[in-house]
Amino acid sequence: MPVRTFDLNTLAAMPWKNGGGSTREIVRWPEGSTLDDFEWRVSVATLAAPGPFSLLPGVDRQIMLLDGDGAHLRGAGDGIDHALQERWKVFAFAGEAAIDATLAGRISTDFNLMLRRGQWQGQMRAVHGAQQLGSAPAGLCMVLAGRWRCAGEVLTAGQGLWWVDPHESDGDAVIEHLPGEGGETPALAWVVLAPLPPASDDAATNACALEIEPGRLSLTQLRSLWQMPQAVRLAPQSRAAMEAGAAAVRAIVARGDPAYGINTGFGKLAKTHIANAQLAQLQHNLILSHSVGTGAPLPDAVVRLVLLMKAASLARGLSGVRPEVVDTLLAMLDAGVLPLIPSKGSVGASGDLAPLSHMTLALIGEGQVRVAGRILPAAQALAEAGIAPLALAAKEGLALINGTQVSTALALHGLFLAERLLEAGTVIGALCVDAAKGSDAPFDPRIHALRGQPGQIALAEVTRALLQGSRIRRSHLVNDERVQDPYSLRCQPQVMGACRDLIMQAARTLLIEANAVTDNPLVFADTGEVLSGGNFHAEPVAFAADTLALAISEIGAISERRIALLIDSTLSGLPPFLVQNPGLNSGFMIAHVTAAALASENKSLAHPASVDSLPTSANQEDHVSMATFAARRLAEMAQNTATILGIEWLAAAQGVDFHRPLQTSVPLQTAHATLRRAVPFYAQDRLFAPDIEAARTRVLGGAAASGLRAPLARLWTD
Repeated sequence: MPVRTFDLNTLAAMPWKNGGGSTREIVRWPEGSTLDDFEWRVSVATLAAPGPFSLLPGVDRQIMLLDGDGAHLRGAGDGIDHALQERWKVFAFAGEAAIDATLAGRISTDFNLMLRRGQWQGQMRAVHGAQQLGSAPAGLCMVLAGRWRCAGEVLTAGQGLWWVDPHESDGDAVIEHLPGEGGETPALAWVVLAPLPPASDDAATNACALEIEPGRLSLTQLRSLWQMPQAVRLAPQSRAAMEAGAAAVRAIVARGDPAYGINTGFGKLAKTHIANAQLAQLQHNLILSHSVGTGAPLPDAVVRLVLLMKAASLARGLSGVRPEVVDTLLAMLDAGVLPLIPSKGSVGASGDLAPLSHMTLALIGEGQVRVAGRILPAAQALAEAGIAPLALAAKEGLALINGTQVSTALALHGLFLAERLLEAGTVIGALCVDAAKGSDAPFDPRIHALRGQPGQIALAEVTRALLQGSRIRRSHLVNDERVQDPYSLRCQPQVMGACRDLIMQAARTLLIEANAVTDNPLVFADTGEVLSGGNFHAEPVAFAADTLALAISEIGAISERRIALLIDSTLSGLPPFLVQNPGLNSGFMIAHVTAAALASENKSLAHPASVDSLPTSANQEDHVSMATFAARRLAEMAQNTATILGIEWLAAAQGVDFHRPLQTSVPLQTAHATLRRAVPFYAQDRLFAPDIEAARTRVLGGAAASGLRAPLARLWTD
């Protein structure tokens, strides 16, 4: 793909549906995609009147660069409150948020990057110096002020370039040519993009800052940081509470009053008083002795959530730490300096002591970190990032390692993957109905209203919408000798709807926990009290993780049954094992065996971890939650279910292809086309593993729902 040029003056202005403005689209990728299924889109929008901000369904994230002419955006429930009066300010927000815009008396213009979930990550900024083209797999630049030149071509305000293949533009750069009118400093709007791997993999590109208010994190914010690295900014009003808590700890130390974790030993050694001169050494020793984790390091997506939630918890001011502690956590997150945290070694009470100790090691300049995929000594990485290692004050080490943030981050990781699995399973299950020439009568709303289960009602509604208009269904409305379909087709709303309800229940629990203060003891600065309790016990997280395990397992279990149905010609009416010339070709025979093996694995992994407990610390900590394992095993289960769904996607697409020239519905044609762009029809036996892997990664990355955000949105509303 060579570098393309554009000029805003030649692009047609499209009015927004709400009448409040217009937009000029510069590029939509992939070429030929629609507004329902693009992966990224760059446009320039004009806000001309107050009203709802124009949004596109399925856009997970928007990044905007404003002209500063004055507007105000407010969103409900997601902390969006932006006064857009700073010239060329960049900010980001969840693309699915509901936003209202008001004007400061003038028309406001913005440069807008839209990213669809699970596809690409991107950055946007205003720059004032020469920029090399091809510095990322895709990119775009537009002149904001002055005159610029690139390879002999002069660009003025509103003109620019975009590209998708960096090799086509090696050696070219955009260079300042002349200032603008009145000597205005030359400036470019600069966008860089890169494909986003599934969140279970590592990524290393920061995006725009996410502003958080302690105690008010939203799932949208947590999901956004899980999907891609980005800087996090703390609401400035949080510092006063932290300073008050730290002052209360200093006062206790000055008085010499015994207080657990401040001037005493820990656990069974809590009765041992520690002299003031040894308090810093006490905290340092605590971190070293508790850094006993083992196993593979946690994925970067999980570590980002750990850092965010620990910072947000400490910033509430009940833990007695200085603001510098939170500043260091967020500086590491901003710089992509991620502690190397072993995945095993926590029983989920007293908090996640071992893994959080490894996190804290990095803060004090010891242990190891990962930066852009490289493992480095923490001291070296902090020095290269310009971050000073933290010297722990009284109580700070205990506050850092006591808490449920690792268990909660792992459970959120499982939650976000489960959401993608549910959406993929809903779409693929509907495609399977058409592949098997199943009936849509079981999705009649009257059936589900009589039961009243909200997830079941939502699943039936979405499935009806996905099947609406199918010519395959129309072809067997009459003279179909089958009276009822097998349960794996007919009972999808009952099974998948129940899974949806479990996922939403877990989401509510985990969001509460993400905002909680879960270390011990707690410092109440207003009274000077230090209270010991048990918020570190992660039983709520363990229960949430166990319910997610049930949902993930069942999504895969019913999918495996539908694969078995499709390959059985006596049930599906399709060629045996979904292949021409069966016998010579084995088709999907052993692919189903793989699905069965993984479904069986998930049944064992779904056994509840929360029912187990082993006493520790000489029976002082005599009941524990096992939340960390409960949450950690969700990622493996999600990988298994994604593979099962991937195999079903391949099988259902194969079945639909056998029904040609009859076509499935328009929404399901979208799902079919998404797969077929990566995997062709299985005409005869070939190496099958790459096909399954391609389907699995697309399920896990959210691509199975691509272009179907509007009907699928109903899944997440009651």
